[in-house]
Amino acid sequence: MNKEEILNLAKEDNKGLDVADLEAQKSASVIGYYVVALGILIVTIVDKLVLDKFNFGAVASCLLMFSVAFLVKYIKLRKKHELFVCIIYLIGFIASLICWILELTRVW
Repeated sequence: MNKEEILNLAKEDNKGLDVADLEAQKSASVIGYYVVALGILIVTIVDKLVLDKFNFGAVASCLLMFSVAFLVKYIKLRKKHELFVCIIYLIGFIASLICWILELTRVW
């Protein structure tokens, strides 16, 4: 294969996708990921300061988001580190979810 054939095959594989658009979407997703995490952190701190209660629901949501992100990374990269971090976040999510449910039922 010559250079032209390789370029034509690569263009067909991308099916008209704009590389710049894909990179912008990736950057936006990462920035959104961190902004949501920061927002949940702020909500949790304000709840603790104003209402004197810890918002386990917000923490559970944040930990679930991190867990899913690392699960997707593990599926794509097959690195054991990504799976390990996913499991740690998942355990934190389950613990926060249990605390949130106990808080809602006024058991705790």
